[in-house]
Amino acid sequence: MVLAGVRVIEIGQLIAGPFCGKTLADFGADVIKIEPPGLGDPLRKWRLLKDGTSVWWQVQSRNKRSVTLDLRDPECQDIVRSLIVDADVLIENFKPGTLESWGSAGRSFPPSIAASSCCVSRVSVRMAPIGISLDLVWSQRPWADCGI
Repeated sequence: MVLAGVRVIEIGQLIAGPFCGKTLADFGADVIKIEPPGLGDPLRKWRLLKDGTSVWWQVQSRNKRSVTLDLRDPECQDIVRSLIVDADVLIENFKPGTLESWGSAGRSFPPSIAASSCCVSRVSVRMAPIGISLDLVWSQRPWADCGI
């Protein structure tokens, strides 16, 4: 597989972040999805259910491993930081400023994109509203229509 050996940490929820992670996993990346305790990613119960699980979830979570961590807990944030340090790709689609509010968590993985024709090297994928810069006033509002 073309992305074999690439480690991805996915801390996104619902559609955009998990779709990006699924696509990388489909090409062989080792995707570790971090979910909140209790119900997990809201996508697990979203829309059409089959045997108590969302059909969307069955598609978007394929080829991934899941870990349950409470990202509001400082100890769990430390675990996430340690996972990010060893990752090649970080996917997050939180409301802008969430990752930064953790302090050093947002700085553990610089938002730089460095890729060549032969390998991927430390990529941060930040999902943002289409056509909205992350530094504008409207960027601080939650959005559902997301893109890369």
